[in-house]
Amino acid sequence: MANDTTSYTLKRSDESAFPIEKGLINGELWRVIEDKLEERLRPRMLERYERGETLNFGDLLLDTRGIKRNGYTNAWHEIANARFEGQRISLQIGNEWERLPGKIPLARLCVEMIQHARSGGIIGRR
Repeated sequence: MANDTTSYTLKRSDESAFPIEKGLINGELWRVIEDKLEERLRPRMLERYERGETLNFGDLLLDTRGIKRNGYTNAWHEIANARFEGQRISLQIGNEWERLPGKIPLARLCVEMIQHARSGGIIGRR
């Protein structure tokens, strides 16, 4: 985890910023922080997606047309499945699984949004 450069900036209620780097806190505490962030962001992300806005997950951009990455867009009908694997996302395109390079911020929430877009289901159910 020492080489992990994932970081977040939390905004306090007084609008001041509080940056956190993942390597500075233990894994269990980091998971609690991610869970709380996902819980708060999930409804907003869903609303934004439903309004046709683009969702930014680091190098991945999601919108109603598909997933944009590295200058290329995979339309939703091309993506058979998605899964979360230790801060990384794998997409099944056709019969092949492709593990995306780099770590994706809030990768679990990103996979939930991908599944929602593919199925039209409600995210947040586990």
